[in-house]
Amino acid sequence: MNLSDAVEKAQRILVEEQKKPTRSYKYARDTGATAGLTNESLMKLAAHATLMSDRQECPRDVHEDPKEYKFESVNFDLLVKIFHQVQETERPQFMAALLKLVERPFPAQPVSMQSFPSVNGKSSMLPLIAEFCVRTGHLNELLEATKIPKFPTASLAMMVMELEEMVALNFNLFSDLQLEVMPKELATLRANSDLQTYASKGERGKPHLKNPHYKPGFEDMGRLVVKRIDGLSEECRSTVFLP
Repeated sequence: MNLSDAVEKAQRILVEEQKKPTRSYKYARDTGATAGLTNESLMKLAAHATLMSDRQECPRDVHEDPKEYKFESVNFDLLVKIFHQVQETERPQFMAALLKLVERPFPAQPVSMQSFPSVNGKSSMLPLIAEFCVRTGHLNELLEATKIPKFPTASLAMMVMELEEMVALNFNLFSDLQLEVMPKELATLRANSDLQTYASKGERGKPHLKNPHYKPGFEDMGRLVVKRIDGLSEECRSTVFLP
């Protein structure tokens, strides 16, 4: 498949993902042959409830068994199929084309059926891009792309939330070095987001210094992105204590 066709097809898949997300993490631990259907169903329901509760926390607990939850996505599988049809010499250009959607974050849009992650009832293609980059060995390129945006958006917040999900449930996707470096590589995005949370700053009783980078309207997303990156950083550190 030539590069332009591959990029066009991948972009269509990402737009469809944004409208109707296909990403999910499902309980996958083997319950054993002796477990009855009723017990197995109860365990799956309990695991789903635990996951829903975990997603409300920041930082999140990292599950010791990275095989407990399995990632599934029809659109992810389609992206991988396209990726493998691109000539190996052109794959960096293919990835660069997708990461343009992170460098200039593709706007989130309202969806009728909520899925995780979502922000203010909106969905984004960036979580799937994050999954695709990590699972095809392109985490470094993804992290570099996060250094370009100057303003926090709902799409970027959801992308970081998906990275949190990956570390919490499938931390073995990452090497120890990647877990150590990831918070440092996200520092630019965090700093740019934090700059949009205040118009001026200073000590009590002293003149406040005006923030020249501040533009009204990004405060909530700025705080959210900062919070999620800080949560992800704590998750990455906590993996050190896992067996």
